[in-house]
Amino acid sequence: MRKDYHDSKSHYKMYKAGKNWLFAGIGVITLVSTIAMTTPNAHAAELNNDTNLSSTQKDEQKVTSATPAQQAAIDDAQKDVDQDNADIAQNQKDTADEQANHDTLANQTAGKQSNVDQAQDAANKAKDQVAKDQVAVDDAAPAGYQDKEDAEQQAQNNTDKAQDAVNQATTDRNQAQKDVANASDKADQAKTAKDDAAKNKTDAQEQADAAKNKVDNTNKTTKVHHDATPVKPGTYDKGNVIDSEASLPDTLLDPKDGHTDDVAYYGSSWYVYDSKNDKSKKIDINNLTQNQINELGQYALGLINSLRKQYGLSPMIMSDNTQKMAAGDIAIRNKNGITDDHSLIGNNISQADWNKYTFDSIAGNHDGTKFAAQNLGFFFGTEDTMLAAKVSVLQMLTAMAFDDGPGNYHRQAILMNPNSVDGHNIYSDEEDVTYYFGYGHQSSGNESIFDFWKENNSNVWNGGIAVSTGSDGHSSFASELMKHQKTGYTNNGTDTIETNPAYKRCQ
Repeated sequence: MRKDYHDSKSHYKMYKAGKNWLFAGIGVITLVSTIAMTTPNAHAAELNNDTNLSSTQKDEQKVTSATPAQQAAIDDAQKDVDQDNADIAQNQKDTADEQANHDTLANQTAGKQSNVDQAQDAANKAKDQVAKDQVAVDDAAPAGYQDKEDAEQQAQNNTDKAQDAVNQATTDRNQAQKDVANASDKADQAKTAKDDAAKNKTDAQEQADAAKNKVDNTNKTTKVHHDATPVKPGTYDKGNVIDSEASLPDTLLDPKDGHTDDVAYYGSSWYVYDSKNDKSKKIDINNLTQNQINELGQYALGLINSLRKQYGLSPMIMSDNTQKMAAGDIAIRNKNGITDDHSLIGNNISQADWNKYTFDSIAGNHDGTKFAAQNLGFFFGTEDTMLAAKVSVLQMLTAMAFDDGPGNYHRQAILMNPNSVDGHNIYSDEEDVTYYFGYGHQSSGNESIFDFWKENNSNVWNGGIAVSTGSDGHSSFASELMKHQKTGYTNNGTDTIETNPAYKRCQ
């Protein structure tokens, strides 16, 4: 609601009337002027009244001089009159100044009123527009609002919220665009990495396929032949090294180092084993298989026959059945607890047990074949490959053949020479005799057993009773010993199955 009113301003002036200070408001110009005009007159009237003395008094004053006290009062009164006249003059001046100021204010007020009127007119027009707008707002106001102010406020709030939502949506959109751009960059990078990985995988697969194809078409192993380079015996104190089967001798040779007839022949070191290039099979010397025993026996056979050949003697025969009889000898020795001693028929082994474990394991009738002799050799117990065991057998037989001690009994057993080829003749002078050899290993004493059997083909005996022979000139039992003969070891180099170097390069 509009209120029209005028502000009134009052100016106050302090002035002195006589001895008294008076305050009068100069609110209205006409009133101030009246006061300014009447006050001096009143004062003057008062003074006139004071000075209207009787003629008698005047005469007396003229005649009589005033006393000092009277003169002082007159002077004071005069001063007051002078002061009042000065104040009246000042008040008149102030009144005039106030009138001029009032006129100025009146003019300013008139100008301002014009401005106010113009502003009021504009406000009225605006008010009318607001009223129209309010009607529209009222019409659009949703139900449930108490009045149009609530509707307006709610509309404004909705607008603000909508704007906030727009602003947030814009912000989210901008962020989403950034995220999309980043995701796109990462996707591009990921795709590039994936493509690179796929290519690398393809390349790697191709290389792997090529390598596998090469491996598949390359033999994993190959049979390699090593030319024989047999080692000759060293000295009794410093043996020559054997580090491969290619360097393993297949012939018994005399060391000729001055050591003969030594009782401790098994302690010789004409040959020294070295595992550097050993590719032979691993073994347990205390638990040899029959096949391993047979292989060691074949090596011993080759060495024995090489010595016999040097003397022009026929080779001994070794077969599956001679090995079977040697295994029987080991069994009966173990049964009777015999170690470090020979198998003595009729002494530590009965003839019946001997026949049962040896001859009878082949055939019931062993007429014409007899046990001839036996040599013993000893392993060191550290042999863990077939080559190491063969080197030990080589040392045993070299000592038996060339460092046998008085009588050369072991040498004579190897040669079985009926013609005393070395000046000794401890065996029968029998013509046309065939000898058989069997090798066994007795783990309880770590011993090598060299068994020898013989058959007289021209005068087969059996307690003076003739023994029939077959078309081959051998008794039926001897014919069994001839079956499945084993050849001696001949070192023409070794053929070993080794990893193909080309296969290694394929891996």
